Amino acid sequence: MNQRGHWRDAELAAASLEKRESDRRTLLLLARLPFVYAKVIERLAGLRGGASVYRSLERLEGAGLVAAIRPPLRPGYAPRLHYLTDLGIATVAVDQGREPEHLARRNRLRGRDLLALLPGLPQLVAAYELLGALAAARPGRPDLLAWERPWRRRYQRPTAKAPVAIELPAYAAFAWEGACGAYLLLPDLGGAPLRLYRAALDHLLALRGVQGAELPALVVATGDQRRAAAWGDLIEAVRRARREARLAACVATWDELRADPEALASLGNIDPLPRDRLIQQVRLRSLRARRPAGVLPELVGQPLATPGVSPPDSLGRVALGLGAADRALLDLIGRHPFLPLGRLAQVRGWDLRWARERRDRLIGQGLMRLVEACEVGAEAAAAELVELTADGLALVAAQHGLSPGRAVRHLGLAGGGPERPIGARRRLLASLAHTLSTDAIFVSLICTARKLAALGSDDALMEWRNAAACSRGHLRPDGYGLYRHTG
Repeated sequence: MNQRGHWRDAELAAASLEKRESDRRTLLLLARLPFVYAKVIERLAGLRGGASVYRSLERLEGAGLVAAIRPPLRPGYAPRLHYLTDLGIATVAVDQGREPEHLARRNRLRGRDLLALLPGLPQLVAAYELLGALAAARPGRPDLLAWERPWRRRYQRPTAKAPVAIELPAYAAFAWEGACGAYLLLPDLGGAPLRLYRAALDHLLALRGVQGAELPALVVATGDQRRAAAWGDLIEAVRRARREARLAACVATWDELRADPEALASLGNIDPLPRDRLIQQVRLRSLRARRPAGVLPELVGQPLATPGVSPPDSLGRVALGLGAADRALLDLIGRHPFLPLGRLAQVRGWDLRWARERRDRLIGQGLMRLVEACEVGAEAAAAELVELTADGLALVAAQHGLSPGRAVRHLGLAGGGPERPIGARRRLLASLAHTLSTDAIFVSLICTARKLAALGSDDALMEWRNAAACSRGHLRPDGYGLYRHTG
C-alpha cells in the first residue's frame, strides 16, 4: 500500500507549478476532465504538436500528481487516460484555494466517481474527442470557459402543468482570440437508433421558444455519410413538425472532424454574449488552513490499475479490463439474447474455441450466464444459449450513454436471468424456437455477406435490430436488417 501524502507535499507541488505554466494548465484541465487523453489536452492547449504535452504528463506522473489507465477500448492503439491522484487533487486545491473534498465531488474526481465512469468510457472518450475538435476549430489558443456533462435543463411549457426536462451528452463554451462560442455536443457512436434523439431535438426547439433566445449550436459527430444524412433529415423533420426556424447545427463524420476540425469554425454563436456570460460559475468552499504535516484526504485512493483496489463486484473494476471485442460481444448478446454458441461465433467471425473462451471469461466476470436446462429443456441448453446478467445489461446501457430503462426501451435489451428478468426475456423464452429461427435468418445474411466480401464484394449486414427495437405502434415485425450489396 502506498504511503499517504501530506499537505506539505501539496504546497511544494503547487509552488513548483508557478515555474511550469504548461504543467499547471494540464493539471487544471485534468481537474475538469477526468480520463482525458493527451491528444485532447494538446488541442485544448492550442498546440499543433503533442511533445510538450507528453513531457508535461510524464513530469506530473513522476511527481505522483497524475495516474493513468490504458483500457483497450479500440483495436490497435489505445490512448492513456489520465486522472488526478490524491496529491494531484490537493495540489489543485492549494493552487485554486478551494476545499479538495468539494472540488473532487463537484468534478467527479473521487475514486468511486472514476469507477462509475468506466462502464460508459466509450461515450466519455467520444465526448472528449468532439471537445478537442471544437477547440481546434479556430486559430489561437482556446480557453475552455464552461464544460457540463451531461447538459440538463428544465423548462415550463405554457400548456403543461409540470416542468419538462431535457438532457444532451455535453455542453462546452470556448473563447479564442476575438471570438467565443457555445456548443451542445452530441457524439454518436452509431449503436442507438436515431429516433432516440427525436424527443431531445423537439425539446430543444421548445426551449428556444420559451427562452426567446438562440440556443448553443448543436454539434453532432457520427460514423459515416449515410448516418450523417439521416441526422440531417431528422433535424429537418423535427423542425418542420414544429414549424420553427432552423437550429444552428452541424453534422459531421468522425473522419471529417479528425482531418479538418476547422470545418466547425463557422458554427456557433460567435460573440452573441460577453465572454463573462459564458464563464461557468462554480461555487466551492474556500480552502481552510491545514498543518503542513497533516495527512491528505483519501479521495481517490490507490491507482485504479492496481489489482484489488475496489470491491471485487464493482462494475467499474470489471469494465476496466474489457476490450473492444468484449464490449461488442456484450452489446450483441444484450440485443439478441439466447444466441447459441455456434451462431455467436459466426456473427463475430471467430472459431468455436475462441468464442467459448471469450464467452466463459465474461461469464466468470458476472456479465453473462448460460441458460440452464431447467429453463429451456436439455436439448436447447445443449446449444449453450447465453444471455446477459443485470450487470451486463447495465454495462451495455452505460456504453451507449443510456440508463438501463431507456436502453431496454430503445435498444430492446433483454436478459437478467430467471430471478431478475429484464425486457422481453420471458416472451423470447416462451417462443424460443421462433426466437432462434428469426435470429438464424440474420446470422445467415452475415455469413453470406462475409463470403461475398472475401471475393471482393462490398456486401455487409449494416444493421440488425431486434423485435423490440423496430416495433412501431401496431407494426411489430420480428426484426429489421439493412443489407448492402454493390453499393
